[in-house]
Amino acid sequence: MKRFCILFLVFFFSCSNLDEDIPFSYSVDTLNVEIGYPVSLDINVNNLKKNYTILEQGWADSSAWIADSSRVFIKSITIDSLENSYSLNFEITFWDTGKTIIPPYFLTVNPNDSTISETYNSDYIDISVKSSLSDEDLTEIQPDKPIKEVKLPYDYKKLIILFIIMCLLLCTIYLWNNRDRKRPFFRIRFFNRNPKKDAIKTIDKIISGNTSSIKFYESLSKALKEYIQNEYYIIAHEMTSVELNKFFNDQDLTDLLDRIDSVKFASKDYSATQRKRDLALAKKFVRKLL
Repeated sequence: MKRFCILFLVFFFSCSNLDEDIPFSYSVDTLNVEIGYPVSLDINVNNLKKNYTILEQGWADSSAWIADSSRVFIKSITIDSLENSYSLNFEITFWDTGKTIIPPYFLTVNPNDSTISETYNSDYIDISVKSSLSDEDLTEIQPDKPIKEVKLPYDYKKLIILFIIMCLLLCTIYLWNNRDRKRPFFRIRFFNRNPKKDAIKTIDKIISGNTSSIKFYESLSKALKEYIQNEYYIIAHEMTSVELNKFFNDQDLTDLLDRIDSVKFASKDYSATQRKRDLALAKKFVRKLL
């Protein structure tokens, strides 16, 4: 009888401490769920000492499984940090039917500021996600209707003919408006076709008399620099007289630029005779350059 009492006491106390001997546990409320309904995952760490520290926690796959919120979505997370235990609760919703897996969740605990830490982790949990529709509802779903071909109210051939008629009509109007003008239907223009010839024409149009020295030499400077730019492809309008003289090293151009600068910066006035000479000198400069 005495032995029986001792065995009973040992068995009783061992049963009372059974839960305390399990420091880590996890569970889900169901393994079969309908699409759109949450699954509750509980994770508990018990029998912790006071002043414990959670060093690290997270999903074993670094949350890659919830990257697509259209398939898996964690609705809420509840954390309870008690004096001797630590627990988490996840509300997980699945939006795709079929078999799926909840990956392991790990926790690294440092008890009572010691140098030794312990890591706990759950296992893979298989979840079966079913459709919320019953078999009867699935049988009532009608197949999609075939795509009906839409016929446009116009024909491509008619559009092409209409476009040709419009082009012919525009050409007729253009020819009718220009029937008395002596010029070709399409004037062909070439860039820098003959810069030297164009420069001579521009210089001939400059009036030497009955105008101020400022307007005269401004026109002459513009004609020379435009010729230099078109002939040699340099930005003559942005170059100074010193730079142009250094580039060409031509005495005629130097004399012209000196008089242009004297009028521009010193407001010097030259006679009509000198202006005629400068026009001839400008033509000479244009003709002799290769």
